[in-house]
Amino acid sequence: MEGPSDLEMKRKQLKNQMSTVQTRRQQAVCVRRAYKKYGSKNSPYIILDGLNMTVPKGTIYGLLGASGCGKTTLLNCIVGRKRLNSGEIWVLGGTPGSRGSGVPGPRVGYMPQEVALNGEFTIRETLKYFGWLADLKDKEIEEKLVFLMDFLMLPDADRQVKNLSGGQQRRVSLAATLVHDPELLILDEPTVGVDPLLRANIWKHLVKITKNGGTTVIITTHYIDEARQAHLIGLMRGGYLLAEESPERLISQFNAQSLEDVFLKLSVVQNMGKRRRSSIAQGVTETITVPTGVVNEGAAIDDEICEISGEFGDNVSIASRGRRVSISPDSVDAVAPMEIPSDDEPVVKCTDYLKIVKMNHMKALVWKNFLWMWRNIPIMSFIIGLPVVQTIIFCLSIGHEPKGLSLSVVNNEIDYPYEKCEFLPGCNSSRLSCNYLSFLQNNSLNLKYYNTTEEAINTVENGQTWATLVIPANFSDALRSRVNSGRAAKAWDLESSTVYVHQDKSNENIGTFIQRIYTIHYNRSLRILFCLVNICQELEGFQ
Repeated sequence: MEGPSDLEMKRKQLKNQMSTVQTRRQQAVCVRRAYKKYGSKNSPYIILDGLNMTVPKGTIYGLLGASGCGKTTLLNCIVGRKRLNSGEIWVLGGTPGSRGSGVPGPRVGYMPQEVALNGEFTIRETLKYFGWLADLKDKEIEEKLVFLMDFLMLPDADRQVKNLSGGQQRRVSLAATLVHDPELLILDEPTVGVDPLLRANIWKHLVKITKNGGTTVIITTHYIDEARQAHLIGLMRGGYLLAEESPERLISQFNAQSLEDVFLKLSVVQNMGKRRRSSIAQGVTETITVPTGVVNEGAAIDDEICEISGEFGDNVSIASRGRRVSISPDSVDAVAPMEIPSDDEPVVKCTDYLKIVKMNHMKALVWKNFLWMWRNIPIMSFIIGLPVVQTIIFCLSIGHEPKGLSLSVVNNEIDYPYEKCEFLPGCNSSRLSCNYLSFLQNNSLNLKYYNTTEEAINTVENGQTWATLVIPANFSDALRSRVNSGRAAKAWDLESSTVYVHQDKSNENIGTFIQRIYTIHYNRSLRILFCLVNICQELEGFQ
C-alpha cells in the first residue's frame, strides 16, 4: 500500500510531462498510427500499417528500408502530397495542408525520388524559379547559386537541365531543395549515383546545417552504412518501423558489426512476431523506470512486463500486472488534483485567409510559362494556329446558304414542254411569271417543271423536291390589273396574281430559307413592274 507521499511524488513526475499535442508540436515531424492503403476495399494493398515516427528538431533522421516498404509514400504524406487513410501527422507544429502550418510551402524542402524539373530551364533559371516561390530576392538567389554550383560540382549554370546527365539532374534537384534554407529538409535518396567524395561533402553539409542552423533533415538511402552519420535512424520494413534509435546504440544493443546486421536481426524478429521497440522516449521519461524487453508500439505486449506509452514526449502511463495501488479517502484529500496542460491550436493570422495569390508566386509562374513558350515556338505556333485553322474551315463549311435545292413548278401561263419560259423585259410582257422564275433560277435553285399540280405535289410528298409553286394561267394580266387598280383591284385579279405554294416543312431551316427566297424575289418582281409604270417614287424602302 502506498501513502499520500508516494502518490504525490508520482504525480509530480507526470505533471512535468507536457500534453501529447504540445509535445508533438515541438518535434519537427511526429507520425502516429499512420495507415495508408491502395486498391479496393475488398483487396487493399497496405503500405503503412500503424506506423509511429518521431523526428526531433535539429537532427538528421535516416529512414532506411528496402524498395517498396513505404518510405516514399510516408514522405509524400509528410509533405502533404498524399493523405493517410487514418492516423495523424504533425510537421513543424501543424498538420500538413492546414492554414498557418506552412506545409507544403517554403518551410519544407522536398527532393523527390524522380527528377521533377523543367528540362527547358537552365540551372540558373531553375534555382531562380524555386527561389521566387520561396520569396527570395534576386541577390540572395545569386549568392546561393554561386555556393551550390561549387558545392555540388555542377556544370555551367546556363546549361539546360535536359542536356545534363541523370546524376547531374539529381544534383540540380538537390540544389533547388537547398536554395531557400528550409526548416525541414526531406531528401529521397539524394546520393544515388553520386561520386563518393561528393557524397561525403553532402553529408558533411547536412551535419553542418543541422548543428548550426537548427535545420531538420529526413533522408532515405540505399547505402545503409552511410546512415551511421545520422543522429537517428528508422528501420522500416513492411509498413512498420522496426526500430527508431541512434545507429551506435542499435549496433551496441544487438552486438552487431554494422547496421545491415541489425536490420537482418530485426527482420527475423519481426517475422517471429516480436518487434523491437525504440527507447527514444527515455529523454521524456527520465524519472520513470522503463523495464527491459520493451517492444515497438503496435506489437503484442507481454503480459509479464509493464506497458508504456512510447510516443516520444507523450503522457506516460504504467500498468503493472500483479501490483495494485490502494488509495484511502484521506490520501485523496491530501493530494491536490493535477491540472492537465491545455492543447493550444496553432496561431492562424488574418493574413493567412486574405492571401489568396502571392505576387512572387504569380511572377514565377508567369515567367516560367513565358520562358517555355519562347523556347518552344513551333509548338506554340501549332497551339495558336490550330484553332485559327479550325475556325476558318468551320466558317467555310458551315453557315452558308443551301445550294441546289429542288423546287417543282407548275406554270399555267405556258404550254410546257412545248414552250420555254424565258425572261422578257417590259411592262407589257405576257410572261411576267417567267421573269419571276428566272430570279429563282439565278439564286441556284433547281427548278423542275411539271404539267399538273398533282404530279408536282407528289414530288414534294416523295421527298424529291422541297416545295411546289403553282402559277395561275392569267398571272401576268391579273398582276398588271392589280397594280393599276391598287386598292380597287377585283377579287379575280387578286386570286389570279397569287402564286400558290405547297411546301415540305420537315426541315425547319431549309423550309424557312426557301420561303424567304421566293418571297424576296416575288417582291422584287413587283418592284420592277411598279417602276415600269412610273410609280417608283412610291416604293422607296419596299423590298
